[in-house]
Amino acid sequence: AVMGCCSSSAGAPATQVSFSEPSRKSSDVSVTSVTSVASVPSVLSGEQQSILHKKLRKLQELDKHTKIPFLLVELRGIGDQDGFIEICGKDEYGVYSALSSWLTAEPWCCTQLDPGDLTDATKVPFCDAMYKWDWFRMEGSDGMTNMGLATMRLIHFMSGELGWTLGVVNGGNVGRSGELREQQVVFKAPHPMNFVVPHIMIELRSVGYIEVCSDGIDEGAMDELEKYF
Repeated sequence: AVMGCCSSSAGAPATQVSFSEPSRKSSDVSVTSVTSVASVPSVLSGEQQSILHKKLRKLQELDKHTKIPFLLVELRGIGDQDGFIEICGKDEYGVYSALSSWLTAEPWCCTQLDPGDLTDATKVPFCDAMYKWDWFRMEGSDGMTNMGLATMRLIHFMSGELGWTLGVVNGGNVGRSGELREQQVVFKAPHPMNFVVPHIMIELRSVGYIEVCSDGIDEGAMDELEKYF
């Protein structure tokens, strides 16, 4: 298994929690307490699902008139060898078929799942394509994963091989203890310059590491970064 990056340097009821802060009094300000509320999502009723399906079908009709395609690929790691990949957006230039062939081959070895569709008899879909991702790896207690490396391999395939334009990379940790890792990568319409444009991702981590991942196009930049760090 490949870990890390290219380079590294050292239906329940709602719960209400209240806590008090020391009173701070001045001529016009007094702070006594702050209330935080957390809730667990409930199950959708049949009527709610029908309403959501209708709204999504209307959005799908509206999307037919858009001229520039966008694609969102979300990588989600839940635990070691336990992850999911969700894809949303217009299926332009055969991108869904290309991604499916690529994601189900080595080293990703993903399994395609049923995301649902817009018929009332199915569950409300949260994406257009979904995959079980067992190649996600994590180890230790300091957040070491192969998320950055996987992200750059995805970018190299989408931009360097299919020509799609990288728009945004957005990542973070979610869950009660921040144990779930998510990375969202947005691509837009292909452009021929993307076949030769290099990409590098630098991640500054609060535990004291810097991770650098590249698509392998510009090795000189990696050498310069190593000298700099």
